[in-house]
Amino acid sequence: MKCNINTNNEITHFWEDDSNAPEGSLSCNATHSINAFIDNDGVVKHIYNLTDGVVGLTTAGKTYNSLQYARNREAEYPSIADQLDDIYHNGIDEWKKTIKVVKDKYAKE
Repeated sequence: MKCNINTNNEITHFWEDDSNAPEGSLSCNATHSINAFIDNDGVVKHIYNLTDGVVGLTTAGKTYNSLQYARNREAEYPSIADQLDDIYHNGIDEWKKTIKVVKDKYAKE
């Protein structure tokens, strides 16, 4: 049995007869890694697995997804140099206001 998976990690098609399945289809009777990231130690971790026709979130995937807010914050925070410059020129209270905008936009879940 073969299947296809869409970008939302949902199985979209099954083919009972493997010969009818298009190239690139996955065997649904095996385990396949879907989506991955590299952790801080340089180790590849998988977010989803396809096992016996079922897409499931891995333990590493649960952790990765739960920390999305932190990755979003990091991308939007000003650089440390800019933050220190802001504190020097405008004071700590103005810096807190700047940082709060990003923290509020990407709140911890």
